[in-house]
Amino acid sequence: MDTIGCGESDKPEELIHYTPSSCAADVIALLDYLKLERICLVAHDWGAYIAWRVGIEHRNRVDALIPISVMYNPPASTYYPVDQLARWYPGIFGYWQYFCSPEAEHEIQANLSNLFDVYYRSLAERSSQPLRAPGEMRAGVTGQRVITSPADLMTKEEKSVYIQALEKYGIAAPLRERWDQEKAAEKDHSPYFSESLPVLFIAPTGDQFANEPFLSRSKPFIPNLEVAQITSGHFVLLEKRYEIAQIVGDWLDKLDGKLGRVDGVETACLPSTSYIETADQMEIGIMTPVQF
Repeated sequence: MDTIGCGESDKPEELIHYTPSSCAADVIALLDYLKLERICLVAHDWGAYIAWRVGIEHRNRVDALIPISVMYNPPASTYYPVDQLARWYPGIFGYWQYFCSPEAEHEIQANLSNLFDVYYRSLAERSSQPLRAPGEMRAGVTGQRVITSPADLMTKEEKSVYIQALEKYGIAAPLRERWDQEKAAEKDHSPYFSESLPVLFIAPTGDQFANEPFLSRSKPFIPNLEVAQITSGHFVLLEKRYEIAQIVGDWLDKLDGKLGRVDGVETACLPSTSYIETADQMEIGIMTPVQF
C-alpha cells in the first residue's frame, strides 16, 4: 500500500490528509475495497504510527496488532512544534527537524543517492556514524559529511529503483508525512486500547523510538501488550527479515484459536504494502507510509 503522498497514491497539499487519523481511515477504506472485515495488521515505522491509530480508532476491524520499531504515542493534549522537540530530544528529532525545514525538499531532491546512503544503514554503521542530531542529517544529504559505509542494507539495484521513483514523483509529498503530524486535534479519541486487542510490539534494541522511556510511557495505555526485543537497528525488516517473520509467526501461532473467526467473520492477514517478505513458508505484509 502506497499511503497518501507516496508512490502512485494521491498527493494533496492540504496537511489534514496526512494526519494519523486520516491515514488510518485510508487503511479502513482499503479493507472495505478488498472486502476484508477484520485483519491482523503488521506495520513498521510510520506504518506503525498509523497502525496504532487503526487499532485504537477502528478496533472492530483489527483482531491483532503488530507494530514494529515505533511505539505508541498517545494523542497529545498540547501541540509541540518539531523545533521544540528537537531541542528537548536532539538525538532523536534532529533529522525530523531537517525534513520539516523549507530547504529540505530542494536539497533532498537534488541529492537522492545521498539520502539513501544516510538512511539505509545497519545498526553497526549507524552506531559508528550517527546522524540524528540537529544539522547532521542535512550535512549527510548535501555531502558536507562523507558517509563511510553507504546504504549497506540495500543493493545498488534496489537503491536505483527507489531513486527512479522519487525522481518521477518527487520528495515533496512524502515529506508531508513529517510535517506537523499532531497539529490536527485528535482529542475525540480515547488514548486507551481495548483489553481484548492482542498487541505485539517488536522493539529493535538499537532503535531510539523503541527504547525503555518510550515503552514505559506507553505501556499503561495498552493492557494486552507483549514486547519482543530483537538486536537490530531501526530498519529491522532489512537487517533481520527472517527473524521478524519467525517472531510474528510464533506469536500468531500462540494466538491460534483466539483468532481466525470472530462473531462468524473470518480474519485475514492483510498484505498492506508492496513490501512482502516470504520466510520459512510464511508471508507477512508490512504497511509503511515510506513506500516511495
